[in-house]
Amino acid sequence: MKLSDPYKVRRSAKFTFTINVYHEKKIQKDREYAIEIFQDECIVIADGIQGTPYNSEATCEAAQYALWYYKLAKRKHSLWNDRDQFSKGMFRSVNLSMLKEKKRKHIQEGFYSTLSVLWFGTDSYTVFHIGASRVFLFREGSLLQLTTIDRDEVTGSLTAWLGDAKTPHPSITHGKIQKGDVLLIVNEGIADWISEQDILNTFFGSSCNDVAFKTLMSQASHYGGTQQKVIISVTVH
Repeated sequence: MKLSDPYKVRRSAKFTFTINVYHEKKIQKDREYAIEIFQDECIVIADGIQGTPYNSEATCEAAQYALWYYKLAKRKHSLWNDRDQFSKGMFRSVNLSMLKEKKRKHIQEGFYSTLSVLWFGTDSYTVFHIGASRVFLFREGSLLQLTTIDRDEVTGSLTAWLGDAKTPHPSITHGKIQKGDVLLIVNEGIADWISEQDILNTFFGSSCNDVAFKTLMSQASHYGGTQQKVIISVTVH
């Protein structure tokens, strides 16, 4: 679905941010994920579900509509000031958009996506999330996971995604940022196979993040990870 940009908006900046994206270089039609970034304030990653046939189309729909909703919500104070309603409204709208696109393309099954949205206020971060990607905060040498993992503890199966009739409720994490913070979005292609400690040691122990990502990608593949792999880093200045 093609969306018009409803508003050109920008928050007042107390901090500046450096955003880097590390991923496997695949053309869009072969990707199992989609990434949308608005200025330096909102990052969206939609990750496909392994084994389903429409990951590229589904994740593009989810990521684009989530970012569109974010921009729209900035103009609606009732949403912007209520994170619970903001998150539920975003994920409900994304899910509805996916169902409409699924119907338009006569797709019966397999049009699914998980979704993680990281956005910054003047001095804070907020994460809306469903799925198995992880968002981490690196601060003063420690790595803190900010997101829950929507998996069954016994079977390991994913328990929440977008593209079905019922919209799951996203988790919400909010906190203050400070200079020197690094936030990482790590998709399940890496996070399901590499421990937090190994991510910490490899990504922050290397002088070159490109090399660190390739190392993590290689390690995840070695341990059995066949999903496509993505890391997005945001450094706060």
